[in-house]
Amino acid sequence: MTSAEADRGSAPAARGSTAPDLALFGGVPVLARGSHTLWPIVTEAERAALARVLDRGVLSGPFAPEAMAFQEEFARFVEAKYAVLTHCGTSALSIALAASGVGAGDEVIVPAYSFVATPLAVAHIGAVPVFADVDVLTGCLDPEASRAAITPRTRAIMPVHMHGCAADMTAFVALAKRHGLVVVEDAAQAHGARCGGHAVGALASAGGFSLQSSKNLPAGEGGVLVTNDVDIAERAHSIRNFGQNVSLTDAADRSRSIRSVSARCFAATR
Repeated sequence: MTSAEADRGSAPAARGSTAPDLALFGGVPVLARGSHTLWPIVTEAERAALARVLDRGVLSGPFAPEAMAFQEEFARFVEAKYAVLTHCGTSALSIALAASGVGAGDEVIVPAYSFVATPLAVAHIGAVPVFADVDVLTGCLDPEASRAAITPRTRAIMPVHMHGCAADMTAFVALAKRHGLVVVEDAAQAHGARCGGHAVGALASAGGFSLQSSKNLPAGEGGVLVTNDVDIAERAHSIRNFGQNVSLTDAADRSRSIRSVSARCFAATR
């Protein structure tokens, strides 16, 4: 039962299977025996894409052609104006918070139910994670519990779209607006999830996705920060590049230059 339900005196709603229904106790399995497989599934298309990167010879750096192309495509996919690649989902969240103005000593409300990376992303920038209860049906951060956790030191709320189930972003955006707070979405597990007809990730200040190998869009390791705010995007781009003063426009120019040079080198080896 959430704190909000306790205040209302209501009983928590029933959810999920009861113990006798579980396959462990003789129930019918949801997944047929033998249906599990290794993830991610690697096909010839992935091998060919990897070979193109190896042949081009640009294997690292924020201006690499494949990295820049991925950012553009992913931004379109989640209906955001900007996407910034990071080395993991946790760093995407940390950078999103920092680029949104959250700093040392600020409090960030996070759900009590999530992977440890959620509060660690807050701690990485010196801020303080404050745990609030989750909705009993969705497992996502409860807006009312978040409201009750707000203090004069609160600077941001970080709802998590648990297992691809979108948190109530309409409520969080409204709550943040009333209290002058930042909302950063932890969308690590929610590539393609939608809330109110819109893709999650950039519904508020910023959001972070994970590309770790267990996610539904895996790349071994990696993360993506998304936002519709050009100032946040510019600051995030600088932070992930060790604070260098390289604008998004400069990054695009450098990528085109690298692509041109690598294409000439590739042609010369043929």
